[in-house]
Amino acid sequence: MNKLLEIIVDRFKGNYFHDLEVYNIYELETIIEEIVREFKGRFGYTMPELKIFKEFFYSMDIHPLEGSENLTSFEDFEKELYSLNIGDLVTQIYKEV
Repeated sequence: MNKLLEIIVDRFKGNYFHDLEVYNIYELETIIEEIVREFKGRFGYTMPELKIFKEFFYSMDIHPLEGSENLTSFEDFEKELYSLNIGDLVTQIYKEV
């Protein structure tokens, strides 16, 4: 199991679902940034730490939620979400925080 996932599952005493439902890409970026900020440095400031974060988000199911006013249609949001390179996004956020 991924090291970060182990910490989170332990923190929530097993009451944790490894998936995310978001209304838009901005919300997803914000959640990733919050998780990276909270846990960055816990594994050492090295590229293997970045790998831990990438593996954590690669293994997470991310689903679009209907109802965002920022998008012309739910289908557009689905396309945007499923075409997103989560590894690149995690790397960018990791380097910024």
